[in-house]
Amino acid sequence: MAPLNAKSDPLWIANINSADQIVLGGTRAALDTLLRNAPAAGARDLTILDVTVASHGRLQAGTARAVADALGQVQHGDQRRAYFANTSGRRLAHATEKVIDDLAQAVQQPVRWLDAVRLMPELGVTTAVQTPPGHVLAAITAHETPGVTSIAVDDTGLDNALRRAARAAIGT
Repeated sequence: MAPLNAKSDPLWIANINSADQIVLGGTRAALDTLLRNAPAAGARDLTILDVTVASHGRLQAGTARAVADALGQVQHGDQRRAYFANTSGRRLAHATEKVIDDLAQAVQQPVRWLDAVRLMPELGVTTAVQTPPGHVLAAITAHETPGVTSIAVDDTGLDNALRRAARAAIGT
């Protein structure tokens, strides 16, 4: 059996979502090998996601360059809100160029959601709203940081999400 990280069939960490949820990306052959071998290594749940692009890995280096080039053509205003970087899980404030770089590089770097979520309460974040699609990140946020109100627009609708976020902001 070929190693999982063979040059012809790479496998990589694409997302670190929570303490017990890591998303891997790779070729179909690498993922099939993983499915066969990971349970013996202690993996409890393996799900192949139905996605058409192998994002958040080195195969997207060309895409990252194209995104960086495109973002370089856009006029940027001053950053007015804090931004949690996908590539580091750290907060970027008053760092427009770093935000632009993170947006470009995120397609080829792992998403560090767990790091960002754990940082939120330390920075005084009380409410997180996940915009469509889905609700997985809101559920992870609720699990990892119970003191942060987590809202998924797909679950509540936009109007209800806005009302809940406003109530959470004023503490009612």
